[in-house]
Amino acid sequence: MKKMIVLVFGLVAFLSFSKPALASEGTFKMVPRVGGEGRCFASSVYVDGMYRVLVTCRDLRVAVDAESNKYVVWSEVLSSGKKRRMGEILNGKLMANSEEKFDRLFVTAERDSYLTKPAGVELLSGTVEPIDF
Repeated sequence: MKKMIVLVFGLVAFLSFSKPALASEGTFKMVPRVGGEGRCFASSVYVDGMYRVLVTCRDLRVAVDAESNKYVVWSEVLSSGKKRRMGEILNGKLMANSEEKFDRLFVTAERDSYLTKPAGVELLSGTVEPIDF
């Protein structure tokens, strides 16, 4: 009985001090800021040591303006604010890989699609939602 009490106490202590892990595996519904246009849906699945991300978008304008005519998807870790370029949306689609965990995706309109940091206006964003089995 004494061993059982120690085991239960140890388990409770372990669970109370553990931190939740970032879950980059899930779905993202990227919606516009107030008054914006377009929608994107993304899914992220962990396969072979990296996250495979598929994005599909609807109702995006051909160009936001004459100079900002490229839509780029970025990932972000909310706790650190670290942002990473996932890729450019072409024909409303994107397939990308990431070795790093993330919990938010967002879309910007850029002049250049090969930037390392977002410079354009953030148009759509969404946070990870668990896959509902």
